Amino acid sequence: MHMNKQKRLLVPKLRFPEFKNNEEWHSEHLGSEKVAKFIKNKVSLDELSLETYISTENLLPDFSGTSISTRLPPSGSFTEYKEADVLISNIRPYLKKVWQADRTGACSNDVIVIRAGKEIKPDFLNHILKNENFITYVMKSAKGVKMPRGDVSSIKAYPVTFPKFDEQQKIADFLYSLDNLIILHSQKLHTLKVYKKSLIQQLFPAEGEIVPKLRFPEFSNTKYWENINLDNIAKFVRGPFGGSLKKDIFVKKGYAVYEQQHAIYGNFQNFRYFISGEKFNELKRFEVKPNDLIMSCSGTMGKFSLVPPKAPIGVINQALLKITANSSINVNFLKEIFELPLNQEKLLSQAAGGAIKNVVGVDQIKKIVIRIPSLKEQQKIADLLSNIDELILNQTNKIEILRDHKKGLIQLLFPILEESNI
Repeated sequence: MHMNKQKRLLVPKLRFPEFKNNEEWHSEHLGSEKVAKFIKNKVSLDELSLETYISTENLLPDFSGTSISTRLPPSGSFTEYKEADVLISNIRPYLKKVWQADRTGACSNDVIVIRAGKEIKPDFLNHILKNENFITYVMKSAKGVKMPRGDVSSIKAYPVTFPKFDEQQKIADFLYSLDNLIILHSQKLHTLKVYKKSLIQQLFPAEGEIVPKLRFPEFSNTKYWENINLDNIAKFVRGPFGGSLKKDIFVKKGYAVYEQQHAIYGNFQNFRYFISGEKFNELKRFEVKPNDLIMSCSGTMGKFSLVPPKAPIGVINQALLKITANSSINVNFLKEIFELPLNQEKLLSQAAGGAIKNVVGVDQIKKIVIRIPSLKEQQKIADLLSNIDELILNQTNKIEILRDHKKGLIQLLFPILEESNI
């Protein structure tokens, strides 16, 4: 590739060598017939099929394709799509539900069908519409708060730059190879998560059982796992009342305030709020220490993180539960126990007849009975699962690096438009 210094011309910063002396790119709006056609061809209800029907429900987020539709709508109007057309969910565009069709079919009215125009290769158009810049642009003019909907006339006005066909195809092929690499790594991540899930089902006793199906050889002849109340192995502290941590008491530097995000994502680098030493001493009961478990208690509930050794000194906020394990249990093992589906159900109560779940009170949590083996067996299980967690984390990071790499390359492979070019 060749770094092009002609910044005033409509050319990308990074160009494949064989095109370095080519003319500058063209600029048109997405709605131009040279670029794309917005399809309006209608299809009747009796032409729909489960295999080819696309709605906003079975268009998947993050550019990850489609799933097979589980049901067909009883009525409505539908639009045809053909192979190589690009389908975009017009509801909540930020979910990035964009797919290049590999078949012919029909879609709901909430899906926009865009077909490559006279001077654009379908594969190149696909990458233009999968570009984060396009998604950001659509969101700017989207209407509605809870369910924002893209504005079609604004989408048609989106500025598109493009070179000749052969350069378009080269860029599209290059980006496809990057996409395929990301997909392969995402599949590997999915496999690791499925493996951990199936292993956990074997390593912990099922409901009503006294030993797990799978045991390390050195423990196969040892006694069964014992029943124990959570109250006997850990101390539980629910976050202070909301009034204790009002925004007007926060300081620029001081003791950290732990929030939902720390329990959900396990990232202990970033903190938004801090309190003074005086306030910290007042709230000493809520102090977070290394090896404590913190659990999210509102929004995304029942997520646990282990506080690492060098985490900042601070307190939990009102949306967290702090769990301090005693010496009879391995804290990593306890975290896995809390995350078992069976125990998640016990931690989260559902209001009678309602869909809203809440974390049960501390008194109820203390009464939950769990089964545990000896400390040595706990350690062995915890070590195995944390090794898999490390593989999962490394794989997640790889995918993030690849996505960032692609994002950076796209900024270089497409010209930056100035107002005069549009």
